[in-house]
Amino acid sequence: MGEWSGWESGDSVGMPNWPHGPTLDQHEILRRVAAAYRRVVIDWTEGDRWVDARIAAWEKHEGPPVILAAERALRGRTVLVSVADAAGPGAAGVRFYMTPDTASLDLHYEPPGAEPACRELGRKLAEVLGYEFATDDGPEPAEPSAAADRGGSS
Repeated sequence: MGEWSGWESGDSVGMPNWPHGPTLDQHEILRRVAAAYRRVVIDWTEGDRWVDARIAAWEKHEGPPVILAAERALRGRTVLVSVADAAGPGAAGVRFYMTPDTASLDLHYEPPGAEPACRELGRKLAEVLGYEFATDDGPEPAEPSAAADRGGSS
């Protein structure tokens, strides 16, 4: 899994009031994301590639059978989502892998050095989902009325 080591920015979006919810299912998250950003890539093939790398790492270290079974169950159910609001190779973008457990999404920012603009995209993601944006320093509450205004339920 070296390719993904240190992949996350340290920022995430997650359901408010964890573990009591509410969470959104994958398809609702994808629907909201597709409507909110100018550029969206939804990549199920890359999701499977990530899962296969995780499985290989667990197998290499002779991971517990229960963990291997859980990882294998993610095949076909994990997606890489990439979002941006501007075009071009230097445009700020946010990427995250999403499994069926959508309680928290770890964010990856690109390109290096664009963290402030990427964080704005992350905050927008939290608002769109009715989730909270969090850094290593702690959560920032999303605006609950914003998701409701978009016709979403939380």
